[in-house]
Amino acid sequence: MAEASIAGKKINLEDFVYSYLSNHPSLDSAFFQELLVKINSNPVNQEPINFLIGRKIRAGQYLLEHHQIGYQYYVQKILPETNFFVTGGCNLYCQVFDQMDSLTHITSVKILQKYVASRLDQMIQFYDDILSYNPVGGNIKSYIFA
Repeated sequence: MAEASIAGKKINLEDFVYSYLSNHPSLDSAFFQELLVKINSNPVNQEPINFLIGRKIRAGQYLLEHHQIGYQYYVQKILPETNFFVTGGCNLYCQVFDQMDSLTHITSVKILQKYVASRLDQMIQFYDDILSYNPVGGNIKSYIFA
């Protein structure tokens, strides 16, 4: 769960996203500008936050956007290729997900969501047993924004 400290008050990133989406149809440039201003209000926010957003342009045409927001910077990349997935976070988890060829063959977002959550839960339990400290844990929260 990503958090940002805004004016000394911590806020969960998913709560910020949910609040914005309750008043807007999508995460647009105004969202990223607002988030950048809030992150820059407190120098404690040193960890970058990444967003991958898939957008449907028209029937059969999609694009993928990668947004990274950090303290005093914002980067946006438009990725024309959409037949891949990206992982981030703890290297142990990234390596496992990067080796899952079956992810690219899942055609339903709901099935993908359940599959990834299930595999993540299995990995958390496995690494809890063998590592002295597991940097990933807690309740798995997965959202689909249409």
